[in-house]
Order: sequence, then C-alpha cells, then structure tokens
Amino acid sequence: MCIRDRDFNFLVAAKNKLQWLQKDKAPYSFELPGELEVLEITFDEAQNLFWLLSENDVYSFSPENQSLNKAFSGKHLTALAVYPEKSQLVIGSKNGYFTYDLKSKQKSPVTEKLPWTEITAVKTGQGKVWFGTTMGAFSMDDSCLLYTSDAADE
Repeated sequence: MCIRDRDFNFLVAAKNKLQWLQKDKAPYSFELPGELEVLEITFDEAQNLFWLLSENDVYSFSPENQSLNKAFSGKHLTALAVYPEKSQLVIGSKNGYFTYDLKSKQKSPVTEKLPWTEITAVKTGQGKVWFGTTMGAFSMDDSCLLYTSDAADE
C-alpha cells in the first residue's frame, strides 16, 4: 500500500515493513514493532502526520523527524480515517467504531448501536463519516442512514 503527503513524498508499506520516499533523498526504512501488519495508512494534512493501523494498535509517523510513535491500542481494528472537521480519527473495528481526539489524545467509548457492527471501511467527507460493513454501508452525522447490500437479503 502507498500513500502520499502534501509534497508528493510517499509512505509505502508491505506487511510490517515501511519506506519513506522523498525526492532527491535516500529512502528511510523502518518496521512496526512485533511484526504487526499495516492494515491501513491515512495522511492528516493539518498535523502533517501519517496514521498507521494494525489489528490492535494505531501509530503516527512524522515525516518531519522520521519518528514512529504508538498513539493507542484497541481490539480487532479494521479501518481508519481522519475526520478533519472534528480534529479526530475515526477507527472501525469488528465490534463497532470509536473516535480519537487529535488534540486531547483521548479515545471515545466504542459505539456498538449501529445497523451492523463489523466495520470494514471508514471514509470522511462533507462533514459526514461513512462506514462500510460486511452487510452494507451507512453514514453517521446527527442521524443514521442505512444503505444495504445484497448480502442483507441472504
């Protein structure tokens, strides 16, 4: 998997190995500890940080000083997105989702009262958070909108 920052530098990941690629500089190679596999990477423009998701941990990578820091832990993590309007990360899991406040560094409780809790994808845009699940997709704002897939009919 590969993602770029605002200056078109790239962070590339394969399993637990990562490389930071910058124009006219030698690649910087590093690994997640304990052979954890990178499941997803997202870039936070406001903080100039990459966020890396493994099954039980979330890390930040600073391209400025090339440092990797464990931000927090969770269980059965599956998806990650930056929600810039609220200065949060939204983290999906097999049991619902929770948020992580980027300013206070606090996690919310896991939200489980959902149309379906097995989250497979999280995307943000236009002030909404969209969740993909094994049974369809829904959006969260002040209300919950459900869009089901064919899997719900089985």
